[in-house]
Amino acid sequence: MIGLGLTAIRLTLSVVFVLHGAHILFGFWSGPAVGPGGLTLTAEQFTRTGVEPGYLMALLAGVIQFAGGLLIG
Repeated sequence: MIGLGLTAIRLTLSVVFVLHGAHILFGFWSGPAVGPGGLTLTAEQFTRTGVEPGYLMALLAGVIQFAGGLLIG
């Protein structure tokens, strides 16, 4: 029974990572409460908060979340 619970948690976390990485990389699932998404807007937000270089960090964050989510699942 514990194995089933851990599998459910792992798959849920995987879906969250993949969806968030896709939002950063491609702008999927954008909306008024979520924000527009996409690399350019994420890079601008990173630059505004002092994370430099913004575009490279946005790309790394998106790729790590998207690929990590796929690898977890």
